[in-house]
Amino acid sequence: MQKAIQLAEEYGMLPRDELVLCAVSGGADSVCLLHLLQALSGSMGFRLAAAHFNHMLRGDASDGDEAFVRSLCLSWGIPFYAGRGDVRKAREKGRGLEETARALRYAFLRRTAQATGASLIATAHTADDNAETILMRLVRGSGLRGLCGIPPRREEIVRPLLTTSRSEISAYLKERGLSHREDESNRDPSFTRNRLRQEALPVLRSLNPRLNETMAAAAASLRADLAFIEGEAEPYAHFIVAEGKSRRIAANVLKDLPKAVSSRLIRTALHSAGAGLQDVGAAHIAAILDLCKGERPSARISLPGGVTVRRDYGDLLFTTAPPRPQTFSPALLNYTGETAIPGAPFHIFSSLGKMQDGNLQSGNTFWLKYDIIAAPLQVRPRAPGDRLSLPHRSCSRSLKKLMIDEKVPRHLRELIPVISAGDRVAAVAGFGPDKAFAAAPGDFALKLVMEGIENHDAQRH
Repeated sequence: MQKAIQLAEEYGMLPRDELVLCAVSGGADSVCLLHLLQALSGSMGFRLAAAHFNHMLRGDASDGDEAFVRSLCLSWGIPFYAGRGDVRKAREKGRGLEETARALRYAFLRRTAQATGASLIATAHTADDNAETILMRLVRGSGLRGLCGIPPRREEIVRPLLTTSRSEISAYLKERGLSHREDESNRDPSFTRNRLRQEALPVLRSLNPRLNETMAAAAASLRADLAFIEGEAEPYAHFIVAEGKSRRIAANVLKDLPKAVSSRLIRTALHSAGAGLQDVGAAHIAAILDLCKGERPSARISLPGGVTVRRDYGDLLFTTAPPRPQTFSPALLNYTGETAIPGAPFHIFSSLGKMQDGNLQSGNTFWLKYDIIAAPLQVRPRAPGDRLSLPHRSCSRSLKKLMIDEKVPRHLRELIPVISAGDRVAAVAGFGPDKAFAAAPGDFALKLVMEGIENHDAQRH
């Protein structure tokens, strides 16, 4: 196991006086890692604990894995921590079973590390895992980052066995008489990784017996290239603007940069918006770049994991937020107090009184002449044929053209409340009152205040 020791020393994986949490599934690789770390802990001066996550995917077999690891740790005198989660129930639309299992497992490992004071989490990824991962990502059309393979260390996650092959691990276990659990799903050909392992990799290794080393060297070279490109992209990171959990960036910024740099910015925006990058490939990045160059101001694409990238005129919006309702149900306006409209993303507050000098009509706060309101006012979505005559303009215009001119995103247009009196538009949120209904200082008026309207609120006199 000299390879593992050398890798651990190179990347500072096993620091003296620190607690290392070893992830143990019960399989051959993780049992080997746990035994090796226990053997090294005395001479290298680090402390060791073990953690097992039960994915509840294989019924009694999953429970058997947990019991095996618990018993192993007890017999070896290693502190043991267990967690479990129903992966099938936790799976979200657009997210694969493996991705969900990985997310739950790593969340448990990080919680356990924090609770126990462990500074590092050791996982049992091997050289074979690295080769399989690179090949699988190549088949799926991954970009540069994906082809970099599994890093030996990423933040608190360390992988001491990454340069050790499965055959070397099997020999280690056999020499020491160590038992382990076999996961039957590792032989299921319906999983892409298993087919590559059973069918493709044996052919490749017949052509190059040192395939693991060759692919690892190529991945290391690509990681150096990636580090350089990310350095080139760093000065442009400030163009990514936070909007709650979403992220926004000007399309022209991405369009005008070299593709290698813009691709890094896109990945940064996706990651900071909460997207998992596991299943985001080169084709997805290319589709996002196409949004920057296209002419459709409201185009969008959906990515794995529930991510949406939407063109909002000159910007791209990266979001994992659930889709907003497409519209809302009409309701009569309450003249005193709030008008309740179930499911609407806005609030309307009304009051009656005299409009004072200094009160200005604006897009979302305006006054309507009370004596001209002949019919009960209604709050509704826009309708075909709606027109608005704004006080500062000489003629009426269709509401559709006004929204296009003001660059109101298409997904918001059906959510903007229209105040109507019979078949006449009295006011539109974000635009203000029709000039026939607009009150002047001294008029007894109905004051309306709109909150939660996402388009502009330009002052209108």
